[in-house]
Amino acid sequence: MLIQGLAWLLLFQCLGEAVSRGLGWIVPGPVVGMVLLFAYLAVAPTPKSLQVVSETLIKNLGVMFLPPAAGLYFLPPEVTGQWPALVGALVIGTAISLTLCALVLKWLVSRQ
Repeated sequence: MLIQGLAWLLLFQCLGEAVSRGLGWIVPGPVVGMVLLFAYLAVAPTPKSLQVVSETLIKNLGVMFLPPAAGLYFLPPEVTGQWPALVGALVIGTAISLTLCALVLKWLVSRQ
């Protein structure tokens, strides 16, 4: 069942890549794929295999942040002088992400 769920995710990533490259967009293919997957899930029931693999990925999400966090310790000297900009981008990006997630969740709950 995990393989089928991963196949769903890979399918939408490939579709997003094809759309992004085909139309010459600067938006990365995986982002377009996520939007396509969201649109698909808004109109169709969620396949069980996709639900299982999504829950597994979410449970292990913290592990995916370890490599970038460890990489912060090995930043070159040119980047270490830009901490205020990095922290600002992280704070603003987090605020935007949380706001958008809350709005989508509110919209999804109101649909039920």
